[in-house]
Amino acid sequence: MALNLDFLSMGNYGIFVWFAYSTATIILFSLLYISIRKWQKISAEGKILEAELTHKNGKAK
Repeated sequence: MALNLDFLSMGNYGIFVWFAYSTATIILFSLLYISIRKWQKISAEGKILEAELTHKNGKAK
């Protein structure tokens, strides 16, 4: 299958369109990465606090 360069160039606006797509993709994946890391951090802190609370109350597992 031959590569259709007219599709990629998008009427001489291709560079702007592909730049916008790539920028949006990078931003979205960055936000996903930051969100996952923050969730892991908060989850770990929650487990530590839960362990401390159960230990304080004498309800250790």
